[in-house]
Amino acid sequence: MEGKAYGFFKCNAPEAEIRDLIPKRPTRRGVIKSRLEVFTIQEMARRQLDQELAWEVRDAEDHGINYVLEGSREGVSNLEVAKDVKTALIALYQSPLYKPERKEPFCGLMLYEENGKYLERN
Repeated sequence: MEGKAYGFFKCNAPEAEIRDLIPKRPTRRGVIKSRLEVFTIQEMARRQLDQELAWEVRDAEDHGINYVLEGSREGVSNLEVAKDVKTALIALYQSPLYKPERKEPFCGLMLYEENGKYLERN
């Protein structure tokens, strides 16, 4: 069993800059054990997704979300991976990507699947 979770977020920085800032070591909020990958929302839309996740991707894109942080880890629940993705999103928000001089508020959504439905992780 592979756990998966998705962090949808808006950011004006280039994809390469975001990739460089994805936490690869322990953060102040904890140790991230899941594998993390960044995709543009368009890349995510081109992937083979289940119907509900595909709808979430289209809806996020319609609302100006332009990136997805996908987390995965073997042998744990989707909720456990969601915790790691949330920690990574918080670390990104605290990074230079969202400093006040950029005048860009953080806008994002955290989802994981449970019993065939995608739930938001607060």
